[in-house]
Amino acid sequence: MKKMYLADAGKKEIIVFGCGRWGRRCIRDLLKKGCAVAGCCDNDRNKWGKEFMGYPVYGVEELAGMKERVTVVIATQYFAQIKRQLQESDIDALIYYSHNVYRQVCGHTILGYDNREELYGFLKSRHVILTGTGKHREDFKYMFDDIRIDEEYGENENWRDTDNIRENSLYILCEKEKQGMPPEGTFIYAEDLFCVLDEDYIESSGKIPSLMLMKTYCGTMQNQKICTRPFYDAVINSVYDFHFCCGDWSDSAGNILQNTPEEIWRSSIAKIFRLSLINRTYSFCNVDTCVHLKPQADTTNERMRNIPHIENVPGTLEIGIDKTCNLFCKSCRDCVIVETGERERKTERAKEIILSSGWLEKCGTLLLGGQGEVFFSKVYQELMFYGSKKRQSLDLRTNGTLLTEENFEKLKKKYDRLKIIVSVDAANETTYRKLRRSNNAHSWDNLNKNLQMLSEKRKSKELDYFQINMCVQWDNYREIPAFIQWGKDLGTDKVYLTPIRNWGTYGAKEFEHVRIFDDNKILKPEIKEVIQNSGYDKGLVEFAFDI
Repeated sequence: MKKMYLADAGKKEIIVFGCGRWGRRCIRDLLKKGCAVAGCCDNDRNKWGKEFMGYPVYGVEELAGMKERVTVVIATQYFAQIKRQLQESDIDALIYYSHNVYRQVCGHTILGYDNREELYGFLKSRHVILTGTGKHREDFKYMFDDIRIDEEYGENENWRDTDNIRENSLYILCEKEKQGMPPEGTFIYAEDLFCVLDEDYIESSGKIPSLMLMKTYCGTMQNQKICTRPFYDAVINSVYDFHFCCGDWSDSAGNILQNTPEEIWRSSIAKIFRLSLINRTYSFCNVDTCVHLKPQADTTNERMRNIPHIENVPGTLEIGIDKTCNLFCKSCRDCVIVETGERERKTERAKEIILSSGWLEKCGTLLLGGQGEVFFSKVYQELMFYGSKKRQSLDLRTNGTLLTEENFEKLKKKYDRLKIIVSVDAANETTYRKLRRSNNAHSWDNLNKNLQMLSEKRKSKELDYFQINMCVQWDNYREIPAFIQWGKDLGTDKVYLTPIRNWGTYGAKEFEHVRIFDDNKILKPEIKEVIQNSGYDKGLVEFAFDI
């Protein structure tokens, strides 16, 4: 989608896409700017009927027939999806950011400047005064740390009576003023500066930083502990999306096939994401599923302002870009997957991007696995053993069937510290073959042999950490006590039990017979009883769900 302004759209009619809150704001703002609106569009026409705010409501199929004479202004939070939808029909479209930001919609300028460089040049020539509550002032300074702030005034300080306000002063108001305004032309709202974050990043990420910032800037603090993972961790998953932790728990910050890891790590999106944690709004996290976030009864209302230092590279780099695996576990896939064709080419490209970043050599810990099997994937092995220098730490996720003593010794030569987590999911061969399917008749025997080898390496302290995992489901929950005992006998540091999720391999009805929770997200009584009667050691066993 090309960048354009309404001023460049000629005599085309304006159609506002979105009949909700943003659509209403957009129409009002366009009218204030002297722009004529010809109609609206929405995917849910049944909800809105034939008219919205007095304008006819069209379907997307109707817009396709009107594309030569209309320009669409997208006014919905689901910008990325609508953008792709309109692109398929080759329909011209612009972006409506928010009720305070019109820059790309109708050529709106900020203080007479329409690009970041010129605006920042102007700000440097002004005596900048920041006003508002401490929370909003600190948020602004965090996001705009390259703007020099000469003076600050809190919400209870009367900055209007100060005697030393210079003629070239510019007020940045972090909140709406209730007791009068500075003279016209001498102030700007902080929200109006949000749009300078957007730049070209929106074209590749499909995200709107100004809306993201608005969401966490004004959000309500949740009763959660402060999570610092986004300040230190980076995760690149199987679709090459960049996250700050598990993709199930947080939004993506970009895609490495479109922006380099370094660009994403230092991007506006990353800063806004981290701000949501500083403020404890967790605007881009799935608090309900994240195992690291739990309600904290003793949480105070104070925000964290001791912001962690951001290094040039993440301390922990997690890579899960390759789905290639020698098993085809029932909970994960229907067949053995080996990357081929376009998928293989993209994975190779992602690998080269990661190698060229230099992060492998500089990060403290490399975490490999979670998607595919590291000892069956050439991509993972190249990443794991890349370069001649010994690295600090490797956190390995594996199914264990190929982790022989020979492979272990190769790892010891490459890394100072080794943490190995093996996914097993069963305590006997019959269940293992049912759940962790393999074309190799010796997979169970190989797993047992390799687990015993790892046990011995842990006892001799050649292995720094050893853990086995069970994905708990209806077909294996009865084996939980035996699985815990197995982990104890092996001398593991932890036995970790997680709930099964539907990764798309089960139909809705089939998953009903597999999952361990009922419709109210309560652990089924049969499973709860087995766990409670197991007499497990709380120092050894950890559950990724409430029991």
